[in-house]
Amino acid sequence: MIANTPDSKHLEVGYKIAAFYAEKHNQDYSAAKKEVVTLGITDVKLVDDEHIEIYTSRPGLLIGWHGINIGNLSVFLAMKITIVEAFNWKDVLVPFDPEIY
Repeated sequence: MIANTPDSKHLEVGYKIAAFYAEKHNQDYSAAKKEVVTLGITDVKLVDDEHIEIYTSRPGLLIGWHGINIGNLSVFLAMKITIVEAFNWKDVLVPFDPEIY
């Protein structure tokens, strides 16, 4: 197997997460993709058949207002979700004009 290539169980979870956001946005795939990219998910790990860990650089967005987003995702996947805050270089490596700051 190629390094970092997800197995079939990981792919299934990934497809289910994608389906959740597509459904959330009434099949508006452009809006769903924009939200998923904004979440900054860097990894998804299966702990067991009923538990996953989602690594994200934007945990607050994944949790959502009063936890509604993560709650709905957990119900949709029928899995317990643990959120792990992950560092993402894209959040740091943004060119800026030093004259402005």
